[in-house]
Amino acid sequence: MARGKIEWTEEMLSYLRDNYKTMCYEDMGYHLGISHSTVRQKCVELGYFRKHGGVRKVFWSESDIAYLREHFSDMPACDIAIHLRKQACMVTAKAKELGLRKREGWKTSDYCGRYVKNYRNYEGREGLR
Repeated sequence: MARGKIEWTEEMLSYLRDNYKTMCYEDMGYHLGISHSTVRQKCVELGYFRKHGGVRKVFWSESDIAYLREHFSDMPACDIAIHLRKQACMVTAKAKELGLRKREGWKTSDYCGRYVKNYRNYEGREGLR
């Protein structure tokens, strides 16, 4: 992602308008090739606010929840999301709802570089939209 001022095209603005209610900022940023914080900032600037729970509700089967409970403590949320074919922000939200925590000694920074490299190049990523 390039640093500096973003030149917002009409197509990009239209994408935000059409998807801000149903997609998380990370996924919109991925699609647009910019950071999630830039997407969030532009949505706020345009007045595209989501009410609490504005991201679409996702059905969680018992097997999805069991997988989340089993792997959340020692696996990055992005990997769990890919396995469950859900968005990473939805995985972390569900984990928080269930009261799940990472194991002691877990360092997100150990996985950040791998997350960016693998998540952007993951071929099955299209199915998460």
